[in-house]
Amino acid sequence: MIKKILFCLMLGSNLYSEGTVNVIEIMQHLEYSTSLILKGFLHNQRPLIDEGREKLKKSLIELKGVNPKVYLPLHKRNLEVVIFNNFARMDEQLELMGEYLNKKEMNRAYNAFDRILNGCFKCHAVVRGW
Repeated sequence: MIKKILFCLMLGSNLYSEGTVNVIEIMQHLEYSTSLILKGFLHNQRPLIDEGREKLKKSLIELKGVNPKVYLPLHKRNLEVVIFNNFARMDEQLELMGEYLNKKEMNRAYNAFDRILNGCFKCHAVVRGW
């Protein structure tokens, strides 16, 4: 009986560990994507912005697929709704950014990107308790 309990605990900790590693990987992809976008704006290179946007979209989809319990501290699990609402706003800003880029309204596109980054910081503030 004790072996079964230990096995279940070990399995659960491995699943948690896998989720944590996955979140770290996703965060690294998000960081790379935002770096590409910023570099594209700074160097006026639309292909970099577009590549970064596509990678950012994919990484956000992956992050939404991760159970927030993996990265939210125990005492903040009630804030899951805040996290999901934040994701929704970031999706909206990504779409707006694309629309502004297509209209060649670079200032507005950058402002949408800035709001995406603010969404990143809001989530980090919740998770890290800033």
